[in-house]
Amino acid sequence: MYLGGMWKACCLLSALLWAQGAIAQSGGGLGGASDAAQRRFDQRFRAAPDSTYDAGGVEVPPEFPGGTEAMYAYLKENTVYPPDAEKDRLEGRVYVRFIIRPDGRVDNVELARGKHPLLDAEALRVVRGMPAWKPGLMHGKPVTVRMVQPFSFVR
Repeated sequence: MYLGGMWKACCLLSALLWAQGAIAQSGGGLGGASDAAQRRFDQRFRAAPDSTYDAGGVEVPPEFPGGTEAMYAYLKENTVYPPDAEKDRLEGRVYVRFIIRPDGRVDNVELARGKHPLLDAEALRVVRGMPAWKPGLMHGKPVTVRMVQPFSFVR
C-alpha cells in the first residue's frame, strides 16, 4: 500500500514536470489569444501618470545636477550649524523627505524624522533651496519620485 502511494506521487510529479517543460518550450506563454489579453491588461495596468515612486522603485533614479559628489558639496556649502544649537551643544541626525517632480523641481519638503527644532529647520531650509534635479524615469518617461535625505549635525 505504501508503494502504491509512492507510485502515484511519482506519476503526479512526472506529469507536472512534463507540463512545465512543455510550457517552457512553447515560450512560456498561454497561447495567442491569452497572450494578447495579458498584454492588453499589462498596458492598462500601468501606474497612473501622477503616481509617486520611491527612489529605489524607478528604472532611473533622480540625479542632483552634477551627480552625487556635487550634491554632497552643495549640502556641505549650504548647511549652517545653527549658532543657538551649537551653543546648546545639540547634535543628531535629521531626515528630510521630499519629492522630485517630472520637471526636476524639489517639492513637498517635510520632516521625516527630526532631532530638535533648530536642527530640523536648517535641514528643511537647505533642501528647499536645492536646484532642480534631473528627474527619475519609468518606462523612459519622467515621473515623480520620493526621496529622503539625512543630515548629520555633529560639532
